[in-house]
Amino acid sequence: MEAGADGTYKKTTVNNRIKEIRLQYRFSPESFEDKIVTALNLIEEESLLKKELKQKTDELHLKTKTTIENLGEDESLKLLELKWIKPLIDELYKMPIDTLGELVNRVVYLSNKYATTLADVEKNIEQAGSELSGMIDELVGGTSDMEGLLEFKKILGV
Repeated sequence: MEAGADGTYKKTTVNNRIKEIRLQYRFSPESFEDKIVTALNLIEEESLLKKELKQKTDELHLKTKTTIENLGEDESLKLLELKWIKPLIDELYKMPIDTLGELVNRVVYLSNKYATTLADVEKNIEQAGSELSGMIDELVGGTSDMEGLLEFKKILGV
């Protein structure tokens, strides 16, 4: 360890030396200390990998920039076409197909929604009225009740 100008050791120097010794010593495999050392090793490895990733990303960025700056006009136009024009044209070709598909889906939905026609509804109403009229005929009651039921049958139109 390096001592400071006044002959003492700085806190970070001491802590780094303790960490170094701890990493070199072999603890029993299931001990808490072994798990700490393993965690520290993994943290160190992660830190190195992040640093390497950043370095490689920066290198790729610079290489890409240099490559783009050195492209000729024909290469630039080709790259522009592949990056922007081709995807745009592909999407424009898909638009009518997507629009027609959506229209078909909506028509099918409306067809299913209105599958029961007004004529069917009216026929069902008439059938229910006839059945109700038949049930009314089976009822027995006082004179005023029977007159009321007769009027109700007239309203039903049966």
